[in-house]
Amino acid sequence: MLFKGFRTKIDSDFATALTIAASHFFLLLLLQIESYFLFLFKKEDGLKEIFRFLSDFSLGQFGALFISILLAFLFFVLKKNRFTRVLIFTSLFFLNFYLLVDQMIFRLFFKHFRPSLNEGRFIPEKQMYSTFIDEIDLRFLVNFAVLILLTSILYLNIIQQRLFFWQRLIRFPRKTYIAGLSAYFIFSGAYYHFSDIHDLFQHPIVSLFEQRSDFQKDNAKPRYLSQDLYQVTFSEGQSDGHLEKDIRKTLEQFQKNHKKPNILLIVLESVGSDLLFSNDGDLSPEVTPFLHSLRQKSLYFPTLYAIHPTTSLSHVSLQTGGYGLTWGNIFIGLDHPYVDQTLPSQFKESGYATAMISSGTLHDGNLNSFYRHLKYDYHFDFGDQKADFKNVYQNGPWGGHDDLLWTQLEKFLDTNRTMARQPFFAQLTTISTHYPYVVPQGFKGIRHGKTDYEKFVNSLKYTDEVISKIFSSLSKMNRLENTLIFITGDHGEAFGDIHRNNLLHNQAIYDENIKSFLIAIDPQGKFSGPLVSSIVATNGDIMPTLLSLAGIKPPKVLGQDISSPQFEPRRVFFHKKTYPAQCGLRDGKWKFFYNIEEIDHQNAQLFNLEVDSGEQKNVAEMYPDFVQKFKDICSHWYYAMEDEFHRRTKREEGSVVEMARGSGKPTAFRIVVRDDQDVFHEMKSPRPYERLMFQTTWEESREDKEITYLVTSPTGLKYQATQTKYTDWVYLNVYIPVPLPLEVGKWTVQINHKDTELIKREFTVHEEWSDQILKKEGPGPLMAVLGRQDKYSFFHQADGVKLQRINPYQEDLRVNALWSPYSTTKKVRLEWSSPRKVESAYDFTLQPGWANTYNYLSIPRPLLNGKWTLKIKDGDHEMLTKHFVVDPEAPLLGDN
Repeated sequence: MLFKGFRTKIDSDFATALTIAASHFFLLLLLQIESYFLFLFKKEDGLKEIFRFLSDFSLGQFGALFISILLAFLFFVLKKNRFTRVLIFTSLFFLNFYLLVDQMIFRLFFKHFRPSLNEGRFIPEKQMYSTFIDEIDLRFLVNFAVLILLTSILYLNIIQQRLFFWQRLIRFPRKTYIAGLSAYFIFSGAYYHFSDIHDLFQHPIVSLFEQRSDFQKDNAKPRYLSQDLYQVTFSEGQSDGHLEKDIRKTLEQFQKNHKKPNILLIVLESVGSDLLFSNDGDLSPEVTPFLHSLRQKSLYFPTLYAIHPTTSLSHVSLQTGGYGLTWGNIFIGLDHPYVDQTLPSQFKESGYATAMISSGTLHDGNLNSFYRHLKYDYHFDFGDQKADFKNVYQNGPWGGHDDLLWTQLEKFLDTNRTMARQPFFAQLTTISTHYPYVVPQGFKGIRHGKTDYEKFVNSLKYTDEVISKIFSSLSKMNRLENTLIFITGDHGEAFGDIHRNNLLHNQAIYDENIKSFLIAIDPQGKFSGPLVSSIVATNGDIMPTLLSLAGIKPPKVLGQDISSPQFEPRRVFFHKKTYPAQCGLRDGKWKFFYNIEEIDHQNAQLFNLEVDSGEQKNVAEMYPDFVQKFKDICSHWYYAMEDEFHRRTKREEGSVVEMARGSGKPTAFRIVVRDDQDVFHEMKSPRPYERLMFQTTWEESREDKEITYLVTSPTGLKYQATQTKYTDWVYLNVYIPVPLPLEVGKWTVQINHKDTELIKREFTVHEEWSDQILKKEGPGPLMAVLGRQDKYSFFHQADGVKLQRINPYQEDLRVNALWSPYSTTKKVRLEWSSPRKVESAYDFTLQPGWANTYNYLSIPRPLLNGKWTLKIKDGDHEMLTKHFVVDPEAPLLGDN
């Protein structure tokens, strides 16, 4: 009887494990079938493609089977009690729900989600949530209903332990299951055709944790961009470098009609040349009627390549005259101020007032940091605005109404009304044509808006109306007459009609992704337009062109003045960072790109655009000499461009290690202390009572690394700390709990990875005290910051907003205290008192080396109006006292 009960228990557990594996496997197969027939299959493919899919579908389930079996195995390991069964059940639900969410990603990119789809950048929660809501459709709801059904079966099996029809399945001999699985793996191993159907049969979890391909970055010494690199090899299919005669005359007339003209540059989000211009090279009178009405005052340059198919890097090239980042980390690269010539710096030096106005948020891709360093006179970024402003003007997940552009332009010009004679340069950046292509409520589009392309067309029509309002605003303010208007796009946008499964913009570098344009409009000009130039240029050429037409001598940059008779046809380069990273060029009639991260470089693509403008026939195998030559040229440009960009940025002091690409080695090392304003100071000669921090900047690595910091005192005492540097981490700030006061004399600090020494430095501790830096353990003056916590950082702003006036209903308040770290544990108390002297307190313990503490103010709302007091105490000793005022007139901060 005992054995029989044991046998029944084993069968019951086996049936439950089988239920877990089957439910996950069934849901994944359902989603694969849907993804193929809804997103991949086209009617013209016919029965041959369906048969191919069914063959791959039946044999390409390595990942699905493996993960499903693994889930069943985990059940056997963790099924001890009801708590662990509930944990298993909950985990399975969220895992299966993730499969549904991943299908949304697959619909957009035809790839499962991996961080590289967004180039490793973080998408704010609100944008993710809004985009998710926009993508919910009937298919998702049906799949969710299937998920609920499967979840109910799992609940009955895992929690209630009721088996139902699975009892029949377990009666089959176990050897049958083993034999069946073995046969599957043998036959599918011999059949590997399924691997090329857009990752469809790869398990989404595998994609989520999949790293980049085996990427060996070039570790050669820094390179430089030479003129030879840009010299075209094949001039067929490209302009001879001199603009057509009538265009030349028109540009000369631009300059004659205007003396120190105002310059307005409008950058359209996700609008490429092929989307804006029709086959005859003109603009659509239906989609862009206002721009079409200006055709007799316009010059068109429809072949202007962006350096990268994303907003941030495209804008960088536009502002700098062609320089940009390639393989490097975008957050590190754009955090450092760009100190060479830029569009706003050149206009400001010539007496122009400058403005940068964006209706979209510039925070994605760290573009806000880059633009802040450029120091426009007037700067409006929708992402910087308060929550109440955003609630009124929000238009989709990525920004506000584009109507903000002309209202903010009016505000900028109004502030300069007293300087009516001062010309202006203003850049306006739109957002409505960014996915998911949202227009303001009440706007009547010209398409039904059922497909993404129809939504895009409607948003482009809305953008055209906004441009019309911008012209009206300038006319109303009497600033249009002496203004030249230029319109360009930051990159293109794809809808899968030219290249199957090429959607959005940053997943490929076909022309629909990377080819932009420039429209030059003289509102006072009258000529037989539109005039269309055939030159091939880059958005880096916009900077010198605008300066030249404004009568300003362009600086020496990569870009050329396309209005100049000295313009010469050159190669143009571009790249993308999403997996697989690619680099390419346009050389006359030839378009080339390849997967730069793959060591063997087998995926080269070469197109003759003179006869194949749609890039449909890859002729790389027919021209191996071209391919090898172009690979070498692209590789040199790819690494040299990164070096050239960094030469023009203000780097940290103490950058004593030469940049080692992709090696995971440190690129800069400093010994610093943090003052009471949370500012780091480099200390070449520290004092005895200063708590030292070792600040290191790193290159990205292909694997996580355990980094050891070893500090040796003058008398030979050793202190050590270990810190993990994850693959994408580029900053490490490490405290080592060395007791104070520090020994006077020469110290050494050594940074190691395993047995390899990465850095070794010496520094000297002097006896003299420093009046500027903290001298003892504990908090210093003005070190407590009262702030609200949001979902992305501890405080309302990244630097910690100092709320001196607080709304009574403000939630999520914290006290951030900065410390000169203790070398031993320390018990302290945080006290706060209201105007009625009702005190509350919170005790906490500081651990050795702690430099920050974050403590909630758990006070019932609403707060009492009046003056409040915060104190940090060590026993009866008051270490710090701060005050703030609760005022009903203070703004109520929301999530930003």
